[in-house]
Amino acid sequence: MRKIKLMYLLNMLLLIFAVCINTNAAEKKKEEKAPAAAEKKKAEKAPELTPQDIKRQITRDAKAGIDNSTWKITLTKMTEDPNKRKTIEDTIYFRNGKVESEYLIKNEGFTPTNFTVRLKEDNTIIWETMQTSASKGLAFWRGEIKKNRIMRGALSWHVKETLIEDYSFISEPNNNINAKVFEFELPKEALKPIVVPPIPVPVTTPAPPVIKPVTGTEEEPVKKEEQVPIVQEEPKVQPQTPVTEEKKPTEEKPRRWKFPWQR
Repeated sequence: MRKIKLMYLLNMLLLIFAVCINTNAAEKKKEEKAPAAAEKKKAEKAPELTPQDIKRQITRDAKAGIDNSTWKITLTKMTEDPNKRKTIEDTIYFRNGKVESEYLIKNEGFTPTNFTVRLKEDNTIIWETMQTSASKGLAFWRGEIKKNRIMRGALSWHVKETLIEDYSFISEPNNNINAKVFEFELPKEALKPIVVPPIPVPVTTPAPPVIKPVTGTEEEPVKKEEQVPIVQEEPKVQPQTPVTEEKKPTEEKPRRWKFPWQR
């Protein structure tokens, strides 16, 4: 019995030893594969972004930076008559990718709309939108937010086709906006205008002159020097008498809206 027990113990020890050796070998293989995989990842280069792709990404980040923000503004009517110059206290909300005016929504029936964002080289964020109302026409907004976190802009309110009210506005400083939103640098390649090459104009070569042979006698043939080139003349076109047409009354086209800064 003792011999059997000893043999059993020896077998167990050999089995444990073999398992330990296999695990150590497997760990060594993993350690050898790890640097190789890291080198492979370094070798695989990430896709290069174009300057336009970088600009679009920066614009998206800037739009996300001013989203979910609130701005207290003062609207001032632009008119030469000081008696008609009025001011309106309003609040602008940027919420979930849309912009809304508290005054226009509560009093004039306007609705929130999407807004677009553009960037300037001096780290200015420009936003624009167009809002509609069933009874009060169209409202065109344009605002600029600078590093000092003050927003300035204009509102062109087309109440009717014949009634347009233009306002300028300025906000209080909004310290809730992260200053890093304005720390962007646009790629210079994306700011260069696209140069369109000129369309080549085909060069027409004049047709060779028609040489009419001069007949002579058999005794005195005509020399080549005496042949005179005859140039074909263009046919004369007789002037036609202009036909007078009856002038039709022109219909008045509706006036196209413009921002106040585009006039």
